[in-house]
Amino acid sequence: ETKREARERIYKTVMNICKTTPFDIIAIASHGNALKELLRALDYEDDSRLKNCEVIEADFDGEAINIIGRFKNIYK
Repeated sequence: ETKREARERIYKTVMNICKTTPFDIIAIASHGNALKELLRALDYEDDSRLKNCEVIEADFDGEAINIIGRFKNIYK
């Protein structure tokens, strides 16, 4: 699988979760590379390396996932 294929697969999976979940708040945990590809799919500008236990907050408006922010080093 190429990075582009992985990026598309990850994006489609997360979008499917967002569109079909009955919950208002969800959490997704994954390896840093998978989350990095999701951020790239969303054209998020901060492409610095993801840290362990980093939190990425996002909002789904019914059509798109919007990154609110990245919270680095919250666990020390």
